[in-house]
Amino acid sequence: MVSLPPYRILSIKSIKEAIYKEIIDGEFKVLWGKTKQNIPFNRVKISGFITNTYLSADKKYGFIIVDDGTESIMVKFFKDALQINNLNKGDLVVVSGRISNYNNEIHIINERTRVFNDMKEYFLVYRIDFINTAKFFSRLKEDMEIKGYKGEDAIKYITSNYNFNEQEILVFLDMVEETFPTPSTGSKEDVKKAVLEYMQQNSRDEGIDYTQIVKDLPYEEEEIEKAIVELLSEGTCYEPRPGILKLL
Repeated sequence: MVSLPPYRILSIKSIKEAIYKEIIDGEFKVLWGKTKQNIPFNRVKISGFITNTYLSADKKYGFIIVDDGTESIMVKFFKDALQINNLNKGDLVVVSGRISNYNNEIHIINERTRVFNDMKEYFLVYRIDFINTAKFFSRLKEDMEIKGYKGEDAIKYITSNYNFNEQEILVFLDMVEETFPTPSTGSKEDVKKAVLEYMQQNSRDEGIDYTQIVKDLPYEEEEIEKAIVELLSEGTCYEPRPGILKLL
């Protein structure tokens, strides 16, 4: 059995703008979201800076507000509420958790929050995790295409070979068809060179937005991610804040 990646790495804005529905999974109600790009999720991983923290007097409940530059969202802590004592306004964090809805407000139930003091370490950990998640769905798409499964045959095949239940796979089949275009034929060094040259030509004093590089270069995002990770590990550039790159 191939395990479903436990988290989808998303911007907070895409989480806030998603469409949600409840799915019954045994005795529990599970909240599933679907982004405007048809990417389904019920557990997410976000990164950003803490803008506020709160811990109740009995220390059994608390929350942090995380802002990633696109939007902000509340992350709630229950059994692990004391962790908030180690989190401070201004900290750069990567939060992993489950999506929940209370009083029509979408928030995240904390499962893990990690503080990063080193931008290079943050980028390597967070972006490589994204690449690995993308690889899983890319392999799933390729597997489906090779076997030629569609409709009911696709549902039976995936539920038998992957860690999805039948209700979840009805949503995921849409994403499999739309999320991963055919990879480009650019070599690793060609992509790396193109990324570096683009940054040299287009960077401003404050740096350059990662999404701008992905949008303008004729390569797959996964290839660009790998090139940027290498440039970061070499010390050619760094990330002064999430999603912004700057040459050294």
